[in-house]
Amino acid sequence: MVNSEGVIAKIPFRETAFITIGQHKNEQGEFVVDQVLHNTRTPDQLPPESQMKSEIETMIAGIEKQLSVPKLEEEYNGPVLVNGDIVAHLFSSVLFDGNESIIANNFIPRLTGLQYNNGGASMDNKIGKSILSEHLTIKAKPKLDSYNGQDLLASFELDDEGITPANELIVVENGILKNLLNDRTITNIKQTANGFSSGAGVIEITTTHKHSEKELKEKLIAKAKSEGLDFALILKHAPTLMGIVNVYKVYVKDGKEELVRNAFFEGVNFKTCKRIMGASSTYLGYNLGRSNFLNANESNQKTSFIVPEAILLESMEVKPFEMPMFKEEEYVSNPLLEIK
Repeated sequence: MVNSEGVIAKIPFRETAFITIGQHKNEQGEFVVDQVLHNTRTPDQLPPESQMKSEIETMIAGIEKQLSVPKLEEEYNGPVLVNGDIVAHLFSSVLFDGNESIIANNFIPRLTGLQYNNGGASMDNKIGKSILSEHLTIKAKPKLDSYNGQDLLASFELDDEGITPANELIVVENGILKNLLNDRTITNIKQTANGFSSGAGVIEITTTHKHSEKELKEKLIAKAKSEGLDFALILKHAPTLMGIVNVYKVYVKDGKEELVRNAFFEGVNFKTCKRIMGASSTYLGYNLGRSNFLNANESNQKTSFIVPEAILLESMEVKPFEMPMFKEEEYVSNPLLEIK
């Protein structure tokens, strides 16, 4: 990459992906999908073949059992405990995939008025204001290439426009928006090209909460009980390719957990993370594409996340998903035979 400022850079690209997809269909034509996925910088960093074989066998066994798991039959709106990589998927959707984003919207605005107002959301006028829970702080650390032994594959030293980003940029501090991630396209005098034309890179999300797994479950049940709910929900499982997740119903009466399938949640935004009741004291690193399971229409730009291992949200809407069914008698197996 060469630019008019005299920057000459050779930026190496290394990434290895191993993916196995499994699909199963029952006699009613209902199907389930799951995957085994590993992303590393180089092939030698992939797990041993024996481990991947075991993971695939476990996936197959899980798929075969999946259709015997009861479905989520009703819409749910209440406290939700989110675990594992779904925490990263949740924040990815909140921060990047909605109408508002921490990446600056540098499109030239249209004419405004009754007819021409495009209704676009700009975050520039929210800098200095509260957009998330006061317990949350978000930093962009684009040059951080690993966390606790996990390679952060979205890290970069120089963005696509030849700007070197700072080692750390505070985006949100105690819930207050401090900065946006900008490229060179500046449409506001308050903006600065801060080196993020390549994307966010690495996003670190920390909270002032330090709860144990037991404490989070107790707070979840207590909140559901106070709202008169019979059960609350825990999201434990990684998402499938179609964005459908398994969830656990946690009954208020006795704390019993029941696995149910075909649940999905949508419309998460900054308000979703405005009221956070708790979070774990431990953190994990994850690599995600922008095209995550909550919004499949976004670009495939990769972002790495460092997030709490679990986070308790005061309220989230979770809906049942009617999985398509494909019965052989309902479609033409060979359309050529129907041509006369």
